[in-house]
Amino acid sequence: MADLFGIAVSGLSVSQQALDVAGHNIANVNNPNYSRQQVSQGTRIPELTGAGAFGTGAQITDIKRSYDEFAVKELRSAISFEQYQVTSERLTSRLDNLFGDPDTGLTAVMEDFYSSVHQLTQDPTSIPAREVLLQKADVVARQFNGVNEELKTQRNLINTEIEAAVVRINALADNIAELNNKIVSSGARDGAQLPNDLLDRRDAAIAELAEEVDVQTIQISDGSLNVFVGSGQILVLGGRTQSMSTVANDTDPLRTEVALENTNGDRVNINNNVSGGSLGSLMDFRENVLEQSFNSLGRVAIGLAETFNNQHQLGMDLENNLGGLFFTDVNSAAAAGQRVAANVNNNPASPVSLEVQISNVAELTDDEYQLDYDGGTSTWTLRNLNDRSLVTSFPEPAAAPALIPVPGEGFSINFTAIGALGGESYRIQPVRNGADELGVVIQDPQDIAAASPIRTQTALDNIGTGIIGAGEVTDTTNATFTTTAQALTPPLEINFISSTEYEILDSTTGLPVDALNPTYNNYVPGQTNDILALAGLNYGYSFTISGEPVSGDTFTVGYNTDGVGDNRNIVALAALQTTKTLDNGTTNYQESYGRLVSEVGAKTEEAKINAKTAEALREQAQQRRDSVSAVNLDEEAANLIKFQQAYQANARVLSTVQQLIDVLFAAVQ
Repeated sequence: MADLFGIAVSGLSVSQQALDVAGHNIANVNNPNYSRQQVSQGTRIPELTGAGAFGTGAQITDIKRSYDEFAVKELRSAISFEQYQVTSERLTSRLDNLFGDPDTGLTAVMEDFYSSVHQLTQDPTSIPAREVLLQKADVVARQFNGVNEELKTQRNLINTEIEAAVVRINALADNIAELNNKIVSSGARDGAQLPNDLLDRRDAAIAELAEEVDVQTIQISDGSLNVFVGSGQILVLGGRTQSMSTVANDTDPLRTEVALENTNGDRVNINNNVSGGSLGSLMDFRENVLEQSFNSLGRVAIGLAETFNNQHQLGMDLENNLGGLFFTDVNSAAAAGQRVAANVNNNPASPVSLEVQISNVAELTDDEYQLDYDGGTSTWTLRNLNDRSLVTSFPEPAAAPALIPVPGEGFSINFTAIGALGGESYRIQPVRNGADELGVVIQDPQDIAAASPIRTQTALDNIGTGIIGAGEVTDTTNATFTTTAQALTPPLEINFISSTEYEILDSTTGLPVDALNPTYNNYVPGQTNDILALAGLNYGYSFTISGEPVSGDTFTVGYNTDGVGDNRNIVALAALQTTKTLDNGTTNYQESYGRLVSEVGAKTEEAKINAKTAEALREQAQQRRDSVSAVNLDEEAANLIKFQQAYQANARVLSTVQQLIDVLFAAVQ
């Protein structure tokens, strides 16, 4: 009877535990991280007798966790991918709204600016029209400044988000390490009973970690998990963690990067090794979209300022002065110096000082560069940071200042002090601050150089059909313009001796401008002849004579004093709106800016599509995981009935035992 009693009790115990597990499953039906548990039932050790082995009842051999490691890892990967894409969509949409908003974008204000330039071509001496032009120019500059400030704000927000992500990652890493310790202390080794709920909690923490960054795990025999992030950096090693921290970039203190602190307390920068999740998305967006936007915007601003300034300086204002800077000088000492950032690890004793000067806006790109000095070879090496390609290398200059052109890149490196010690490194950002530095220099509307400083004339008594062109100014720094203010030195008189021979005289003295070549016999009648080029003279301007002059015909070139109504330079300035001045002569200002807007818009649309795709992939991965691990209420309800019936049956056996005992006691009495 004792055996039957024990069997009945074991059956009751097994059924009760099975009911407990089913109830536990039902209680966690809405827990997304819970893995359904199942009771494994087996027989107890039989009792051996001479008649054979008698069963002794049932027992719980295991409480299994419904778990598919591949499905869980696939879900983690999908979670990381989704968070990456969702974050990317949020960031690109914010930037797209900035460029696309009429109140913050540049398209409309640039149109208004050039509309005012074109308006001035109609009445170049109009003070009101000049005032409007200056107002519109100021709006353009302020808009460039404002957009650049908004980009700075977004950069600061990204830095803040990176710091917050690192805090969350460290908290999750500590939680995972603590759970590892609890799991190990529970004796969860190979072949041992596993603490299922602790395992679920650890998986949940790792899933949260996957939202921040790509995660890989390795199972250890003691039941703990080692956790790696990015491309294999150790974050959790059993019950210990390596703390993640933020550090400033070596050459850009406003650029927050990520490092791991090893057991010695040393920080190892892992910025280039972090991928996936919201943290990876933040870094990729900053690197591939935001930084490019800074540089694209700056390049357009520099292109506008440099080309407009260059043309404006070829003109003459209402006070007969040569044109000065219209916008801020792109090669001012301040601007040139800000294009270089020294690595914080450079030897403080190094006397090297350098700056970057813009030399050709058409060749400028959105790229940044790294300049390194090798003390062993006394060589400077410049590499493109986008693809690490070698741009140029050159020996240490022998003396300073030394201007080193960088072929094909649109800028030169000016060493203002030399004496490199070895190991020096600099970040070169040719266009990064262009939008921030743009401003209007001219304050007086009379200073707008709308006219050309040269005037050409045909003598009224000429007999031939020769016609002199209006002329084109190319360099007002030439001595012709600078020797005497508001005058040409020398003013010219071209006298034709025959249909092919002519002389070029200083109209003030009547003497040949070149005593060694008093006459030239190279005029081609009927064609357009560049007179100064034919004479081999460089006066900072050019002019042509066409047609068929005859002996005695005279033409003159002088300073355009009081050039009332002359609009030649403002017309040239207006033409810059459509001139292909950027991207190696393939785009104008507005097209180049439009390309930036289009690229950001395309990336935003791509991010939206990718976010939807990532959501679908995560849902599919969740379904695959849930098909194995999630609680099925119908199944659990059926289990409740089954285990309840088993419990009742075992209770009936126990009742039968009681009745048999009662009969036995009655017989003894």
